[in-house]
Formats: sequence, structure tokens, C-alpha cells
Amino acid sequence: LEDTFEDGAGLLLRLAVAENESWANNATEQFKGLFPLFLAGTAAGGEVRLRFLDDASSTDDLSQLDVVVEALSRGCLTSNYFRLGNPGAHGSRPNLDSWRPSSSEDAKNYIAGCAIRLSGFAQRGDALGNKARGNLGHQIRFLVCDGFGDVAETVVKEVGSAVGHWPEALEGLGDVIRYDSDTIDTEQIARMRELIQDLQPKDVESRIRLLVTEMSWDYPDDEELDYEIRQERQSIAVRELAQEITQEAETLKGHLDMLSRLQPRSRKVRSPQRRTFEFGSAVAEFSQDPLDWFEPMALAVLNVPEHERDLGLLSGLVSRLATDHPEYEVQLKQLIAGTRELAPAFPLLCLRMGIKEWDIGVAIEALGEGRLPAGHLQSWAFGGELAKLPSGSVAPLFDAMLSQGAHAYSVGLDLMQMYTYRNRGLLEELRPQILLAVERASSWQLGVGRRDAAHDFSEIVSWILAKGREDEDARKIALELAKVIANPTGYEDKQFYAPLVPLLLSGFPEIAWPILGQAILSDQLKGWVLRTMLRGNVFREHSSSAPILSLPEDVLFAWCHANSNGAPPFAAEVAPILTSYVSNDPERTLHPVMSRIIDEFGDRDDVWRAIGANLNTFGWAGSTTAYYELFRVPLTSLEDHPKRKVRTRAKRMLREIDSSIKSARDHDDEWQARAEL
Repeated sequence: LEDTFEDGAGLLLRLAVAENESWANNATEQFKGLFPLFLAGTAAGGEVRLRFLDDASSTDDLSQLDVVVEALSRGCLTSNYFRLGNPGAHGSRPNLDSWRPSSSEDAKNYIAGCAIRLSGFAQRGDALGNKARGNLGHQIRFLVCDGFGDVAETVVKEVGSAVGHWPEALEGLGDVIRYDSDTIDTEQIARMRELIQDLQPKDVESRIRLLVTEMSWDYPDDEELDYEIRQERQSIAVRELAQEITQEAETLKGHLDMLSRLQPRSRKVRSPQRRTFEFGSAVAEFSQDPLDWFEPMALAVLNVPEHERDLGLLSGLVSRLATDHPEYEVQLKQLIAGTRELAPAFPLLCLRMGIKEWDIGVAIEALGEGRLPAGHLQSWAFGGELAKLPSGSVAPLFDAMLSQGAHAYSVGLDLMQMYTYRNRGLLEELRPQILLAVERASSWQLGVGRRDAAHDFSEIVSWILAKGREDEDARKIALELAKVIANPTGYEDKQFYAPLVPLLLSGFPEIAWPILGQAILSDQLKGWVLRTMLRGNVFREHSSSAPILSLPEDVLFAWCHANSNGAPPFAAEVAPILTSYVSNDPERTLHPVMSRIIDEFGDRDDVWRAIGANLNTFGWAGSTTAYYELFRVPLTSLEDHPKRKVRTRAKRMLREIDSSIKSARDHDDEWQARAEL
């Protein structure tokens, strides 16, 4: 409410400054949600909110200023308003309404106020200024197209004159000219072209920043060009700048530190410069003695703190040097790979120049001695260059990667996957590496590595398991895989191994199930993780089977009878209850496996408790009444079961289902009533 806005927003701001969550409903997002023109989470008007942001801006606390910039950016929005839920909903009482401007003048004043204040931050020369320029620049097009052209002109002139270069604004203005000319009068389009000319760099440093460091993706911004032509024009601009500046050696040397530094996109994020590799290559091309530039560029890299180094410029120079003077290639690569500060550039160099067999040995040595972080070898997964080498040359690299830690392991899996992507027959020659991948899988915390490592692991290991039990290596890998799955390190293991469980159980039950079955019964945590793997998708409407069904039925029931204390309840909790979870399936019945569990163990209370847990573990969209209705007819068939206890427990479960349906309907009615308020 307006009379409590300053106190409430102040508390939210303090929480946002101390943010330790990344969820979309965290304190920062709730705070930012107070400031859009429409659908804001407050009844406070525009003047009150702007006054609050002015007060919040009067601090030297960069963390607080960072949040203020985000709030002002949200206030600059002219369209695409969106929010989840209604913060004005208060139970059965009438909803509180968010502030709405009473006139177009009020709306314009508020958005202009946010944009002008944000432009003040955008004139800073630090990471906060970069963030403000990026956010405001991306809004320029919408300001122009939604009737705030004069505001856009004001901020572009103020910021442009202060910083000398502003690629995001150039891109936004160019978008207006390319895509919106039909909806905007010609006079305004002419003014946009004038603004683009005003933003053109006036000095060498601004030109370097505009064309090399932060070249906009659509440069030249005010022309409609095909992709290939645009790329050519961008390359020409970079090469022309390099040709000009290499004639002024001292000027170029004065900017090497800047060109060797990652660019701060915000206070927490840095990213590579966009055209340094191409610029470095052009410097080598247009220099009379390009080797003279190696030492000053290398020293520039060394002068930059490790976490801020951008190796594109040096990489471009060396790549062109080695191409034009092949006699330098081995010497330069070994020098770079042998220097801890420069070694991260080695993989990119090799990729650009073509990966040679001897590069593998150099990479392994640098990796083993800690000079080359494993993540930089990720670039070798692209371009198909690695796949040009024979498997005997590449296999030692996979061995090294799979043995270096969680991150190196996941990158190694990706390299194996991409190396064999177009020729799966190459996996025949990498059987020892597949076995090593399985053996090492339990050595690392899998969640530390890349998310898609699970997919790579599944693709590679499933290839060998598909060979069947007649294949000696397949049997050996099935045994190792079962041992790994039986000793999970946490819930992350589910996504890593779950895709392989059906193939393991169906193809190698006599190898896998004694190990998995023992783990289930011997340890509660292991049993819980394996239960999630064997149950399968809890979004039942989209799941036709469970991985446990891949195990031969007789093996499952032999295990249940041999371990009568714990096995039957486990089976009852993971086996599907129904043959189908599709709402309109008239053929739906109890699943044959569940029917057999009930027939053979249905006189046990623990089995029925497990069935109840199974039934109530689900995901569903819409009213849950439809979900519970699925079970009514199939369970009714048990009322005539020959075992008295089965009949009794089935009737009790039907009563519980009726109670759940009634509760769900009451819940639906309550939400409907809220919606009608």
C-alpha cells in the first residue's frame, strides 16, 4: 500500500542486497516487481516509487546500486508486462489493485523518470555502468516504437557523449530503422540515423571498443543485409582498423592491456571480447614483422589478473603466425602450453589451425601438470577437427580426462561423444575408455560436472550394453555399472544412470539384480535413490511403463520370496498400479505385475502401505479429482478377491480415494470462488 510502501520496499531492498537464492520469486525479483508501470506489486504511485529509488541511489554500496539499476530497468518497460500470481490477493477479501497511471502523461512521466535515472548510471565507467548501458540500450527500440522517442533521444545523447561508445544503443536504433520504418514517420527515422552518426567513435580507444571489444551483433546497424554479407562487412571493418593501427605501434601497445581483459557485463559476469581473435590475426597479417608482437601481447596477458584474462588477441596473432610461417607452429604452441598463464589459449589455437596428433600429447601434459584447465578443452568438441585423428591418438586424451576430476570427466565424455557422433563404429576401438568411464563414474560428484554429461554417458554406455550378454566387454561393463548404481552418492545419480537401468535389467538381470537387490535391502538411502530410478516418471499421465518392468518378472518375484521382509513392499511401491494412466482409456485395469503382487503378498499391511505410497506419489496437471478417479474401477475388481484381507484393504483404499476426491473438489471450489471475487 502507498502509506507503507517506503518501509516495505526498504525491507525488500535489504533482503535483495543480501540475496542468496536464484529462484524467480527471490527477494530481488520481488523487489524489482514493485517498479513496472503496470502489474506492479504495489498500490504506490509513480512519484512515490521514483522518490524511493532516488533515496536508494544515494549510497556507495555497489550491491545496493546494482539492485536499483535492475529496478529502474524494470520501470523502463513500455510493454510485455507479466507477473505470476496476484500479490494483491488476500484470502477471501477483495483483491488489492496495483497502481495504474490516471493519464498518458502520468505514464510518460514515470517511464521517462526511470529512463533518465538509469542513464545517469549508464554514464559510469565501471561494471555497474556496463550493466545499466546494456539494460537501457536494449530498451531503446521499444521506447522509440511505443511513443517515447524524445526520451530515447535524450538518453542516447547524454550517455553517448559521456562514454564515447554504446553498442547496445546502436543495435536498438538500427533495429528501429530495419524493422519499424513502416510504423514510424520519416522525420523520426531521420533523427534515429542522426543519433547513430552521433554514436560513431571519435577516437582510437572508442573505435577499438566499438569494433573489437563490443561490436554489436548487427553491425553495420542501420542496414538490412544478408547474414553472410553482414559477417563480411564486420570482418572488413575489423581488418581495416587493424591495418590502420598497426602502422602506429605505440598506440596499439597502449591498448594491449584493454584488449587482453575480459569485459565486465555486470558486477558478477565477465565475457570474452567479441572480435579480439580476428583483430589479433589481422595485426599479424599487416605487420612487417608479426613475431615482434608476440612478446608485448603475452606480457599484456600476464599483466591482467587471472580471472580477467581474455586470450583472444594473443590466440589470433599466434594462429596467423603459425599459418603464414609453419616453422614457428611447434615452437609457439609448446611455449604457450608450457606457460601456466597462457596455456588456456592452447585448445583454441589448435582448433583454429587444425588439431595435430602431437597436440594431444602436449594437451595431456599441460592437463596433468595443472597448467591447462579441463574446461578449455571443451572447444575440441566443435568443428569435427578431433574426429579427423585416429582413435589410437585420441584415446590417451580420453583416459586423462576421465581420471582428472568431475569437471574433466564430464568434458571427456562430451569429447568421446562428439568424436564418435558421425561414426559410432569408432567406439569399437574405445572399449577400454568406455569401461574406464563406468569405473570412474562413482569417483566424482556427478552434479559438479556439466549437465549434459548424463546424456553423453548414457549414449556411450548404451552402445556397449546393446551388444548383449554374449559380448565379454558388455558383461564386464554391466557388472561395473551395476556396482556403481548400487552405491549412489546422491539424488543426482538418478538423472545420470536412470536411462541405462532398463537396458541393464533386461539384458543382464543375472549380473545386475543380485547387486541392486542387495543394495535396496541393505541401506535406506541407497534404497530411496534406487526407488526413484526404478519407479520412473511420476507424471503418470505421460508414462506408460516403469524401469522395474524391464526386469524379468520371475526374477523380481523370486527376489521378493527370497527376501520376504523388505522386497515385497519395495516392489509394491515401484511397480505401476495401472496398465494406463491416460484419463479416457476404457481398457484400464490393474497392471499384471501389481495384480500378482497383491495375489501373492496382499495379506500384508506393509505391502498395502507401499501401494498407498505408490498411488499418492504422482505429478498431475489440473484437478487431482481426475487422477484419483483413475483407480476407482480397477480397485473395485478386488472386492471379489479370494483373500479376505485383500477385499478388506481394497475397500479401505476405495474409501480413502473417495475422501481424496472430495478434498480435491473442495479445493477446486475454493479456488474458483477466489477467481470470481
